[in-house]
Amino acid sequence: MTAQHDEPSALRALWEALPSVEARAGCPLTLSAQLRPGGTITAEVIMPDAHYSFDRAMTISAALQDAVRPFGVDLDVEVDSDMARPPFTQG
Repeated sequence: MTAQHDEPSALRALWEALPSVEARAGCPLTLSAQLRPGGTITAEVIMPDAHYSFDRAMTISAALQDAVRPFGVDLDVEVDSDMARPPFTQG
């Protein structure tokens, strides 16, 4: 059986997978995702710095890949800690 390209369902699956991915990671996560031209979804996951590890980032990435696999879309995932984000300053 060949997967159909269903980007809206894949985006929905990412959001629906978030609670179980947080449980596997053992920490709260912030997820942002958007559809790119050509049917690729890019996702950025931010976790608290105190919980960041390479193994945990790979677990998160794999879980999100598993969530969208049935929809036949490509998923690019970046997992960072909240310390990797530049601080917000008002000018």
